[in-house]
Amino acid sequence: MADALHSLAGLYRKQGNLANAEPLYRRALSIAEKTQGPEHPSVGTALNDLAEIYRGLGRAAEAEALLKRSVDIREKARAAQLSGGSGTEDPAYMLSQANELYRAGKYAEAIP
Repeated sequence: MADALHSLAGLYRKQGNLANAEPLYRRALSIAEKTQGPEHPSVGTALNDLAEIYRGLGRAAEAEALLKRSVDIREKARAAQLSGGSGTEDPAYMLSQANELYRAGKYAEAIP
């Protein structure tokens, strides 16, 4: 169910219909948190997508909070994948984090 809602929200987002995408992303996030747990990587993805909607709606503070939570989830998942490492050594991971910081307007943090 969460995947279907997420896909439909993505379609609305691509069409520029952020007002219709937001409640679908919120519902998909809620379902993912309940069914997969609040620290699951799919929850991180849902948080990231909802943050993009919030940014588009001019709700930067809410977007930033969601992005921070998404980054935390992704760091934990990556660290687990690397068998106890911090997760920050992987170039693909670092590029992903830099892209998220850049999209959030945090250019100075994205450069390193």
